[in-house]
Amino acid sequence: MLIEQKKKLRNPIVQQYLFELVLPFAGYFFFDWSILIIGIYYLIDQFVGQLLFVRRYLWVANQGNVKKIPPFLFVLIIPHFLIIFFLESYAFHGVLTELNGMSWSAFKSEIGTFAAEELWLLFPVMLLAYHMMDQFSFYMPRRYLNFTERKYGFANVLQNTLILALTMIIAIIAITFRFSDTWLLIIFVLLKIGFDLFSHQFLMKRIQNDK
Repeated sequence: MLIEQKKKLRNPIVQQYLFELVLPFAGYFFFDWSILIIGIYYLIDQFVGQLLFVRRYLWVANQGNVKKIPPFLFVLIIPHFLIIFFLESYAFHGVLTELNGMSWSAFKSEIGTFAAEELWLLFPVMLLAYHMMDQFSFYMPRRYLNFTERKYGFANVLQNTLILALTMIIAIIAITFRFSDTWLLIIFVLLKIGFDLFSHQFLMKRIQNDK
């Protein structure tokens, strides 16, 4: 049993989820991270995930031998994500304004401080974590051969749209019921892990092996 547990902990996918679960709580309770920093962490996490998706998409489109960049990437996938990312950031700022009275200048100032003190190190660590997970779960088992370019791209568009819808619902509920920062943190973490484990996996299973 102990050996099996150790093998699971060596799995980059398990390590990634442990990282996403433990780091926000450790930052909030031990490193004095505010709920703003936790929110920025998850926004950056989504941004990094999208960067690595673009690489995976290129492998799917070229069946592992990247020679061309599909126009679909610039026509829909990247513009759609940028709009989604802006709307999520706007909704997050709206929640902080309503619950904590945070001004736009204070919002930008705290982000700048976080970027200068911690994000410069955290960003490459997140990139490495996603890269290792992709190597283990996508490239080494040659899963890029299981998808078609268009369906893989549309799945990403749908997933990001669902994340935006979920973000808006959380923002409305949080403002309506005046959640504390601690409850917002718990909701952030549980929904992020739950979404990745269930919605993402469901979408990937629905679109693979359908060429």
